[in-house]
Amino acid sequence: MRYLNMPRFLAAVLTAAAAAAHAGVGMAELPPNAVSGLVTVFYPSQADPGTVRRGDFRLDVAIDRLAREPAFARSPDFALVGMFGMSEGGHTALTLAGGRWSPSRLREHCRLNIAEDFHGCAGPSLALTGGLLDGVKKLIVSAVNDRKFDDSSWYEHVDGRIIVVVVGVPFAADFDPDSLRQPRVALALIGARKDRWLIPRFHGDAIAAACRTCEQLLALETGGHGALLGPLPPGGGVSDLIQDPPEFDRVTQVPRINMAITGFFQRTLAQSAR
Repeated sequence: MRYLNMPRFLAAVLTAAAAAAHAGVGMAELPPNAVSGLVTVFYPSQADPGTVRRGDFRLDVAIDRLAREPAFARSPDFALVGMFGMSEGGHTALTLAGGRWSPSRLREHCRLNIAEDFHGCAGPSLALTGGLLDGVKKLIVSAVNDRKFDDSSWYEHVDGRIIVVVVGVPFAADFDPDSLRQPRVALALIGARKDRWLIPRFHGDAIAAACRTCEQLLALETGGHGALLGPLPPGGGVSDLIQDPPEFDRVTQVPRINMAITGFFQRTLAQSAR
């Protein structure tokens, strides 16, 4: 969370802190894998951390814990919750907005589009360089994905308290776009046209094209995958994929992003509370 120090993340930070502070909730850090970076997962403390996987949703537990915190007992209405998620967190947010996804859908996507969406299929640790080994890299990633994502089940999960969702640069190639044609919540999308990690047309743009009621909150013409982070992590390795393009003006664009997200929450939550 050290790169998410903007006002819009306050609720998420407080939720995480409240959840982890109680004996009833455990926390596991999942290492980067073929499709994402580091992910923090909350789970019931009686569960074995080794069995926790991506797609396990414990946001409901975090909301419950925060609702019982004396400091927040009088002010927030925990029946009306807004959620923001980006990248892998955007995947979770789209699920809680009513979307369904399947590992096998990602497998099929990568079979068809591995060259164009290589980092979406392989993760950040490998890259195509135009060299002689590119073909070998694609074969290895395809073989791993065929085994790892050999699961045709559909996964979905909702929490009725979450009524407003903002999603930025999401990992979304494994979703059924039709499941988000009419989201169950007020849903706003933020895209970054210069995203090198998750190519927009395979991820966020695919959801935007299918969704009839989504609001395209922002389309950042010069923004990359890290446009929604602040501050950016230092360059090198994985973070090269999220560094700002030279033409992205962080000084003016980050406040614009913050205002758009908080404004959407204020407007839609206020309407729902009437």
